[in-house]
Amino acid sequence: MELDEDPAFGSPTGERIEGDTYQYTFDSPGDGLRTVYVRARNAAGATIVCESIGVDMVAPRRPNSPEAPVEVSLVPEVTFSWPAVDDPQPASGLSFYEFQVGTAPGESDVFDGNIGDSPRLTVDGPVGQTIYARVRAVDLAGNIGEWSDSSAGVFIDTPPVVDALAVSPQQPRTFHDVTALFDASDADGDPVENLIEWQRSGTTQATGAVLPRDLTSKFETWECRATVEDIHGAIATEGVNFTIENTPPTQPIVQIVPRAPTPDDDLGVTSPFFSSDPDGDEIDFELRWFKSSDNGQTWIHQVLLNDSPDVTHALTADWELWQVRLITFEKSSGEPRVEAAAGVDQVMVGFTRPPDFQFQSIRGFPVAGDVKLEVSWSFGDRDGNTASVDLFWTDFQFTDLIPLATAIPADAEAFTTIAAIPTDRPVYLHAVIVDDWGAMTQVTSPALRFTASAHPLWPLYE
Repeated sequence: MELDEDPAFGSPTGERIEGDTYQYTFDSPGDGLRTVYVRARNAAGATIVCESIGVDMVAPRRPNSPEAPVEVSLVPEVTFSWPAVDDPQPASGLSFYEFQVGTAPGESDVFDGNIGDSPRLTVDGPVGQTIYARVRAVDLAGNIGEWSDSSAGVFIDTPPVVDALAVSPQQPRTFHDVTALFDASDADGDPVENLIEWQRSGTTQATGAVLPRDLTSKFETWECRATVEDIHGAIATEGVNFTIENTPPTQPIVQIVPRAPTPDDDLGVTSPFFSSDPDGDEIDFELRWFKSSDNGQTWIHQVLLNDSPDVTHALTADWELWQVRLITFEKSSGEPRVEAAAGVDQVMVGFTRPPDFQFQSIRGFPVAGDVKLEVSWSFGDRDGNTASVDLFWTDFQFTDLIPLATAIPADAEAFTTIAAIPTDRPVYLHAVIVDDWGAMTQVTSPALRFTASAHPLWPLYE
């Protein structure tokens, strides 16, 4: 087989490549339409075939730099586009684009490949990095165009994260302000804005770190929703649900009268501070009487005296300890009933007297959100007994007797501690003094109002 641009086959050439495939090299370069003649000889004679072949040695034009619609992408997917590229004459036509994406201009560590003839591509970029793109065109003749300039960088934003969300207390009651415990971060170090919403039935009722107790009622279900947004507008949201628990009545204070009964005295009972119910539930109560003949080591329930407000002296004897327990509960709470912690008092029957106790001074000082207490008192026991003091605080609105300290020697006559005591409402200190024989004295301070202002120790009661 012979090939030649001259139909006379003046200088036929043709290199056999493989089988029936031949290659012809033009004598002179150039673009345009060229004709090649083919002459094949066989036993029947020579055959001439002419074939017009378009020769294109001009590469496609250099594309414009790819563009993305954003400088910062809130999602990994980024779309780049550019104007379609012309293939100049003799224009064999566009075959495909080669497209590269990298984390630096001219790099291809994210993507490199043939993307067909569409001047648009969406790529997945690495979160937290900036990506750049460039493109070049290849025509049907195999001519490879120049790379475009790299695109402007597109930063793939890492969205913020809500690392932790909880409420305190975990099982809030109607007297609790509920606080959101919230932590968020942003891997890019972007400044973030936080929003705490308190929702009930899908509707926001309040915003801020604290849900005030006056907005809640028992058995309501709430959601605390935390939203964090970075400076680019990326958002993360988390929520935690909680239910407002029923609040039992507060612990009452109960006292037996007289305070130093003789065997000839009947015993009665009084409650200087009765229970209250923060939920407004109706309160009922029961009285339980107990007797001990071994200085309180064992107590015998006097069942026949249940709910009796007094005990006749015919049932008491010298040197007996008698104890009363006042149990309050919600009247309509059903089963199991909702009870308060019992109020307790006890007296020694006989010719003995209970300890003498009186608060002398109560001072307070704010310390890192708590209160430093300095308490002093006077103590005496006319029988010469020693005694110990248990100290409590309460507000008689929402709380029981909250221990501050137990078994303080009464003759120390002073005590200092740091405690988490409310500063938004009046509170009381309550002292329970018990001597060696089990005789008890209970003393409640006047109402005290601690404040969170940072001034020196102030006298609350002197």
